[in-house]
Amino acid sequence: MLNVGLANLDTSHVIAFSQRLHHKGVAEDQWVEGALTTHAWRGESNVRTPAQVEEYAQQLHNEFGVQLVDSLAELVAAVDVACIEANEGWRHLGQATPFLQAGKRCWIDKPFAGDFQQAKRIMELATEHKTQVFSCSSLRFGDEMAPFKEAHPEITGVDVIGPAPQHWANPGLLHYGIHGVEILYALMGPGCVSVSCLSLPDQEVCVGHWADGRIGTLRGLHNGPWTYAFRATTRGQNAGVHTVTINTSTIYRNLLRHMVHFFETGETPFDPAETLEIAGFMDAAAQSAKMAGQPAAMPW
Repeated sequence: MLNVGLANLDTSHVIAFSQRLHHKGVAEDQWVEGALTTHAWRGESNVRTPAQVEEYAQQLHNEFGVQLVDSLAELVAAVDVACIEANEGWRHLGQATPFLQAGKRCWIDKPFAGDFQQAKRIMELATEHKTQVFSCSSLRFGDEMAPFKEAHPEITGVDVIGPAPQHWANPGLLHYGIHGVEILYALMGPGCVSVSCLSLPDQEVCVGHWADGRIGTLRGLHNGPWTYAFRATTRGQNAGVHTVTINTSTIYRNLLRHMVHFFETGETPFDPAETLEIAGFMDAAAQSAKMAGQPAAMPW
């Protein structure tokens, strides 16, 4: 049984993950085997108040027996693997570094990093220290996603719609739009070369141009509704236009199954290079938004 450390307790994910790994507070069909959250470090946050962080900390301790530690160094020494859980992507490089230096695998919650250069550095550190990192949105593993891809092997374009509320500490798509970007990439795969993004007070629309001529779009809603859906055009087998709403009831369970497999083996369900490209997509979208929607090249 793997001991998992939780770094930075400013997201409800630390509770949702612990419920499923400890088999407490959720239905049996949500349970995941193979790991337990055993230690946690509170960290810091501009997204949650200190009182909210402390509420998560006490819930972890009281309900799941998680030991609260006073420093990141103490957390590194105490656990086998880590979940880097800070809401703010720019914190992830600093928090993941000591685990990677110790050769301990890291799951890094969304967004992977604060920008493309930080994301690239995290990957470099993993390579330097002969360990692995894994990051993605739970929406990638909605029950509808894999069956759709299997039934429609030739996807020619995708339009994703989902919530993208804004936060100054996690600007642009980083805060919540990342979920929609992950859905887009799960269906389209890598290969985007430029992004055009028009961002207005209520919503933003990002248009990605893929090198093979395909187009993928994301409509991020700054003020809800909290629904994730996509429309895909396909050819070949089952050709047509298909609209799918994603059921979010099993996404944490499905994600955790992949996380535990990663912790055990170092294997990720998709090429980590795609995670870098997703960071690049969000950088390019932010750059385009500053230019009132003019296309911005991917940052490499």
